[in-house]
Amino acid sequence: MTTGPGHLRPRNLPEILDGAVRHYRSRFLSFVVPFVPMALLDIVAAVGVASFAVALFRTPEYIPEPSLTEIGTWTLFGGLFVIVRGAAFLLGAGTTIYLAGTELAGKPMTLTESWDGARRRIWPLMGVGIMYSLAVGAGTLLFLLPGMYLAVVLAFAAHVLLLEGAGVFPSLGRSRDLVADHFWRAVGMWVFIIVVNTALGTLSNVLSEAGNFFLEDDGSGMA
Repeated sequence: MTTGPGHLRPRNLPEILDGAVRHYRSRFLSFVVPFVPMALLDIVAAVGVASFAVALFRTPEYIPEPSLTEIGTWTLFGGLFVIVRGAAFLLGAGTTIYLAGTELAGKPMTLTESWDGARRRIWPLMGVGIMYSLAVGAGTLLFLLPGMYLAVVLAFAAHVLLLEGAGVFPSLGRSRDLVADHFWRAVGMWVFIIVVNTALGTLSNVLSEAGNFFLEDDGSGMA
């Protein structure tokens, strides 16, 4: 398998936007396919929750009080779903990190090679994800600002782990070092990503609400 590109360096905003647009245009499906398993899991979960909600809304008198065994079973399934979905997300993210990082370095990987590389490092990748979540979560509890700071300075730990081959804790430290002299640039990019994601999420909610009106229940099925 092709090796990673070596040492990383911060890029300026024009380079970032140009690279993102260029890579998505040239290899769009390669960046989308890795997230298909996670999307399918989300669809299954959404359908299941929606079906249960509809049943509860229409016939609440026929739904018995759940037993402790049932609660435990659903909790177990819920926990397993979170773990599997998290692994699917990390595999997808790791694959796209390999795709973009190796192409920027002039050593492009195929989709299969990138997926295999992410799969081989899934446990360290999960370790980075857990440590990142714990650090940001703990920082957020300390009056929010420390959490925001850690979210920025540790944001590139997964990239370091995959593209430079570092371990879990060295990746976190290396991410901090990469951001140290470019903190406000990283903050700006972080805010930009949040704004774009929020805008897309708002558009999705608007379209979903429009669909609700289109499929509005005429009341014929109500008791």
